[in-house]
Amino acid sequence: MSKTDKLNDLFKKWESKYVFKHFIQDGIVDESQYEKQRIHILFVLRDKNDKEVTDATEATDLEPLKDLRKTLLVDKQGHVEGWRTWNNIARWTQTILDQSPYLHDVSLAKRIEELHRVAVMNLKKECGSSSSDLNEIEDATKEQSDLILKEIKICDPDVIIGCGLGGDRSNAALLKKYVFRDNVSDSGSMKSKNDKDRSWNYYYTAINKRKVPVIEFRHPSTRCSHEKSEWLCNDMAELCDILLVK
Repeated sequence: MSKTDKLNDLFKKWESKYVFKHFIQDGIVDESQYEKQRIHILFVLRDKNDKEVTDATEATDLEPLKDLRKTLLVDKQGHVEGWRTWNNIARWTQTILDQSPYLHDVSLAKRIEELHRVAVMNLKKECGSSSSDLNEIEDATKEQSDLILKEIKICDPDVIIGCGLGGDRSNAALLKKYVFRDNVSDSGSMKSKNDKDRSWNYYYTAINKRKVPVIEFRHPSTRCSHEKSEWLCNDMAELCDILLVK
């Protein structure tokens, strides 16, 4: 059974176990491309903005929006909901996987090309607003921790990037507290080379008997100049490079 089939089976069980108005599927965007990469990256976000879903008036319009893997790859206007998030994830992906310079201008074709190469998942499978409710995110992570862990194991990443700060309620911290629990080692922090006041936290967990770094990082939707966006991208690539060879 392919990883995509395993994810789809998991999502059926997940959706039947809890009450969701709209359950949003996610995970490996394109398994054939994901498996070809030298590093398997899993980006962990909070929840999907519900604007697209609530704006859908027909069932035929709604159903494709309930699978993030599909909506990320179909964009007629060039600006899907949360395009800033996906443009930055495309930049991070290219820099990490290809060790290439920061990409200033992200075309629609380039964004789609890069998103084919990764896995993305939300901690909360129900849609949220443009500003995530951290109480809801924490509750969902705590209550559905066993299923979140199963999804991560199916994705079988080499590195997990928690996209979203927030102290003890950052994405990486919530994973550590509720999902990985005692399965955590070698916690630490690494100074940014680009910002003397910034350090990035990380720890390791075991996924399918492999030691995998979990990095606490900024959310990719953060508004900032290209200069700052570039050093964030470079920090991300350096973290992955150093932590993956530990």
